[in-house]
Amino acid sequence: MPETAIAIAVPEADPLVDLLRREHTRDGGDGMPAHITLLYPFTETDTLVARRLGRVREVLAAFAACEIEFAETRRFALKPEAVLWLAPSPSEQLVAMIDALATEFPEHPPFGGRFDSIVPHLTLAVTADSGVLDRIESEVTRALPIRARIVQAALYEHAATGWRERSRFELGPFS
Repeated sequence: MPETAIAIAVPEADPLVDLLRREHTRDGGDGMPAHITLLYPFTETDTLVARRLGRVREVLAAFAACEIEFAETRRFALKPEAVLWLAPSPSEQLVAMIDALATEFPEHPPFGGRFDSIVPHLTLAVTADSGVLDRIESEVTRALPIRARIVQAALYEHAATGWRERSRFELGPFS
């Protein structure tokens, strides 16, 4: 049964991170663009109906479009692997968007409820090989910062052929 995610694509990061993500992340290798996850897993495609999409649209339209910057890398230690990621700044609005979606859809906690707190991030690599993470971090850090305009989120669906965009949700106008 296909699964879905609500995420913000960050095309401004693609020139730097697209190949890295395809090689060093499962979702990147499966066609998911560079992104910041807002809600995953969201719902299975079979239960996705227009009413749910309308609710997502309403929640996200309450947030103004914004600009963010990725100026540093960080790591999560998830045994046995580690995750290298880019930190968006400012991140407060992204946290508020995640919280608003989690409140609207309590049956779908972010990341299945696996973590005590959710940290907005753009994943670069997932591996148990710290040398690979060190090499990627060195390469990426030299090219930072990346500036991005956040104007919409999207619903992505994962099926046998990989991830594909299914719907878009516009944020409100820049404030």
